[in-house]
Amino acid sequence: MTTTFSVSSAQLTPGTTYKFALRARNIYGYASSISTVVSVTAIDVPDAVPIPTVVIGTGVDATKVSITWSIPTQTHGSDVNQYEVSFRTSTGTYVTDSSCDPSSALVSQFTSRTCLVSMSTIRTITGQSVDELIRVRVRAHNSRGWGAYSQINSSGATIETEPLVMSGLTHDITALTNTVVKLTWTAPTLGSATGGSSNPLTGYNIYWD
Repeated sequence: MTTTFSVSSAQLTPGTTYKFALRARNIYGYASSISTVVSVTAIDVPDAVPIPTVVIGTGVDATKVSITWSIPTQTHGSDVNQYEVSFRTSTGTYVTDSSCDPSSALVSQFTSRTCLVSMSTIRTITGQSVDELIRVRVRAHNSRGWGAYSQINSSGATIETEPLVMSGLTHDITALTNTVVKLTWTAPTLGSATGGSSNPLTGYNIYWD
């Protein structure tokens, strides 16, 4: 004799609370009193979050990496109450950072579904080399638990760093006078010398005394 009972999805409305009770019967009819009532809300974990977008130079700080994502297609009867953003490291593992923790002081990230992380932080926690793609995954949580992770992004921002030390500063002897000193140098080639292939130089600072 079975001791389980299942209600199919066609009979349930997501997010609705149902009450269940039972009593035992024998050949003479219902012999027991009704059991205590059990309340159950029809919910499930959220769907996977769509692939996040990872870009540089947007938002309030143009030097930071911006991660944005959308809500899951279905939350299955319970609203999302938390997201987890994790970064893929050079060894293939994943790490999180407090910059993308909506439960921290940065509560606004939760409602806007975005977070800003400094490039230096991402370099430190991922161990990725310059020009490597910054790979991110996101998952959603509701009162039932964590949903599946999103797929990681296959495009977007790459790791950048400071330009390399410049060399080759010379003065133009043909233009030298007691009132003019002309300096020349070769512009670094876009790539590791400038801090990354997508990180062109914005100018130079000259120091002299």
